[in-house]
Amino acid sequence: MIVSIVVFGAVLRLVNLSGQSVEHFDEGVYSSVLWYDAVAGEAWPYRGLYAPPMLSWCIELVSYVPGLADYAPFLPAAVCGIAMGGAVYWLASMWFGRVAGLFAACVVAGSDFHILYSGMALTDVPCLLFITLAVGMGSRAVVQQRVAGMAAAGLLCGIAWWFKY
Repeated sequence: MIVSIVVFGAVLRLVNLSGQSVEHFDEGVYSSVLWYDAVAGEAWPYRGLYAPPMLSWCIELVSYVPGLADYAPFLPAAVCGIAMGGAVYWLASMWFGRVAGLFAACVVAGSDFHILYSGMALTDVPCLLFITLAVGMGSRAVVQQRVAGMAAAGLLCGIAWWFKY
């Protein structure tokens, strides 16, 4: 059941990806690794003050995959948006049971705002995914009293903020 919900969310996020464009200043700075570096031979001036490193790195990495360069600004957030359905299912199931997990995954999969942000070159969806994973991992580690799980939760939280700031 969860697989069909995640696939449904994936279809909603990927169906119009070719119609997306970089429209905001933030998206332009994050995506500047695709245009500014190659043309000018240097990074966007002071990009480090505007752009968190992880999203720009992911955009650049996707651009190297043959056939995906046109979608590179949008794919990191889209993939994170798709994965969010599974992450929310895992967290809600762990805390409240399987039915609550399925319901939460359906809400995320069909959320118009989440779908919209999943198709933009912005940091919100990737950060939210990794924060959700960190909270789930941390709560599981506390219940099981596992230090390694707590460290993993801290690492996931660090990745989340590496996407955001």
